[in-house]
Parts: sequence; structure tokens; C-alpha cells
Amino acid sequence: MENKISSLAYRHLNSFFIIALIVIIFMMYISFQIIMPYTKRNYRFIKNIILLYRTLPQKYFNDQSDSYNDQIQEILDIYSVEDEGLYRKKKKNKKSSSKSLKSELIIHCLIVAIFLLLPFSTVFIFNSECRSLMNILVHSSKRAYYLNSINLYSSEMIMNDKKYFSEGEALRLITDCGNELQKLESNIKSGKYGGKSLIEYSIFDGLNENPGCVRPKGFEKQCELRQFNEFYTKELSESPVDYMIVEYLNKFNEFINNEVENHNYNQNKSSDILQMLTDISTNPYIKLFHDLSEDIIGHIEQINELGTTYLIKYAHFYSNISLIYHFICSVFIVVTFYIFVTRNFKKQLRVMDQLTNIIFIIPPNLYNLSPKIKNFIFNGKLN
Repeated sequence: MENKISSLAYRHLNSFFIIALIVIIFMMYISFQIIMPYTKRNYRFIKNIILLYRTLPQKYFNDQSDSYNDQIQEILDIYSVEDEGLYRKKKKNKKSSSKSLKSELIIHCLIVAIFLLLPFSTVFIFNSECRSLMNILVHSSKRAYYLNSINLYSSEMIMNDKKYFSEGEALRLITDCGNELQKLESNIKSGKYGGKSLIEYSIFDGLNENPGCVRPKGFEKQCELRQFNEFYTKELSESPVDYMIVEYLNKFNEFINNEVENHNYNQNKSSDILQMLTDISTNPYIKLFHDLSEDIIGHIEQINELGTTYLIKYAHFYSNISLIYHFICSVFIVVTFYIFVTRNFKKQLRVMDQLTNIIFIIPPNLYNLSPKIKNFIFNGKLN
């Protein structure tokens, strides 16, 4: 399950970078191969059209201007209104509308790129949460390994089997396991794995407050088989896992600090083997280690189950959020296309259409005065 969820997070993360690269390349192509050449040609066309006007006699424009002013004034006199802007000098905009169009189209490309990538960026939130929780679940599961190792080596200290272990080796191994378990538990509580401890995850709240006997599914009957004594009490067995591990480590330190009685069992004699098993099973520390480790491992199994269920639900939630983001961003892309592209293109086409219409309403007797205008009207060429 861990590999499945990790591979899912990695695939989504890699998909984001691949899509980001494709979008960047595409937007660069749109900007440098379409927008900039188009706006330059549009700017040159409008500029050349205006330059054609300069080839006409100035008297023609003065006569046209006077005629238009007279017509406007006549209309104002008929309706007895005053045009406040008739004689007001309008502030000239020195910035070319075609050049402004280029800037707005490039801005639109950037906005589209952001809206395209935004739905995929949710993978960073999912990946961070997913990896953090999996990291702490993996390290939490390692506690079961050290518990079982301590249980094994504690029995070996009684058996003193020199065939498989040298003198003092079992004590060294059990001490190393205890130290590693202590270090691991401290790191889990400090949030080293995933940024926060298990107690800070709300999904584990049920295990942090009087959880009772905790066993994985299929092993619930083990709770009925528990046998309590002076060391292993019901209150202890039904405590939160952090408290049980603290008690386990305290008893572990007492066990290794006490001098263990050396026995020389003859493992070829059934009576010695029986005595050896009796000594191991009746040792209060070893019995506590086995009983308490079953409770702790039950908690670990339950934590893994709750964590896995949460990650699967979180993956579905992430998928739904991504789809909603895709829909919202698609709507915004359409809206921004209308704002930055459609309106500006209509405006530019209207300007070009008006300039062309003005050319064609020039009286024919003025064509010969401007060979460039005549060439444009008859041949459609500006140069």
C-alpha cells in the first residue's frame, strides 16, 4: 500500500513538471511566433496607412475638418445643446494601441499558463501530506521490530545458548535494540518524521484517549486471553501507546540493569529444557515484555490501518478538488480570452476597417496627387 500511494504521488508530481514544461514551450511559441509577429505587422500596416494620408494635400484635410465641424455645429444648433468637448483638445495617448495589444496578449498567455497549471499544483499539497504521514507510519512500524527483538534477546539471556551467541552477545544486542527503540520513540514524538507526531493527527484521537484493548481485525479475541499480574495490569494494557512504550522502556532498563542469573541448561535433556522454558515463562520482566508488546503492536497495526484509510480518502478528495479547479480555471480562461483577446482584436479590426474606409472615400480627383494611395486602391499594396 505504501508503494502504491508513493507511486501515485510521484506520478502526479512528474505529470505536473511535464505539463508545466509543455505549457511553457507552447506559450513561448505563441508569444514569439504568433503574437509578436502579428502585432508588428498590424502596427506597420496602420502606420503605413496613416503615412498615406500625409501624401495628400493639407488643404484636403482642412476642408474635410471644416466640413465636419460645420455639420456638427448645425446639429447642435438645431437641438439647442452645447458640446463641451467640441473645442477641447483631447490628450494624446503616445502609446501605440498595437504595441499595447502585444503586451496584453502576452499577459493573457501568462494568465492562461497559470490557470492551466493551477489545478495540477494541488499535487504539492497532496504529496507533502501524503509523504509526511507515510513517513511517520513507516517509522512507527519499526517499533514492532525492536519490540520483537527485545523479546527474543531477553529470552536468550535466560537460555544462555552458547551455540548461537557468544558470551555477553545477547546483552549487547538487547541493549542496542533498547537504545534504538528509545531513539526512535523520541524522534516520533518530536515530529522528526513528517513534521509532527502521531498525537497531532486527528485521525488517531481515538487511540490517544482510553482506547481500551486494541487489536487488528481478526485478532479481537486475544483481548479475552490476557492475564494480568502485578507488573501487567489492565489499566496499563488499555493505556495510550505512548504511555505503554514508556513503561516498557522503564521495565527494560530495570531488566538489563539487574544481574541475570546464569544457567547452564543441557539442551539435550528434556528436564533441562522444561526447566528452561519454565524459567523464561515465569520471569516477570520477560512475561511483561511479551504481553505489553502485543498491546503496543495492536496499536501499531490499528495506526497503520487508520493511516492507510485516511490516505485513500485523501487521494479521492484530492482528485475531486483537482477536477473542481480544472472547471473553475477553464471558465476563467474563457473569460480572460474575451477580455484580453476578443475585445482587443475587434478594436484593432475596427481601426483597420475605418482607416481603409477613409482611404476609399477620398475623391478620385485626388488619386493622382498621391501615387501611393492610387497604388494601394488599385493594387492593394502599401509600398
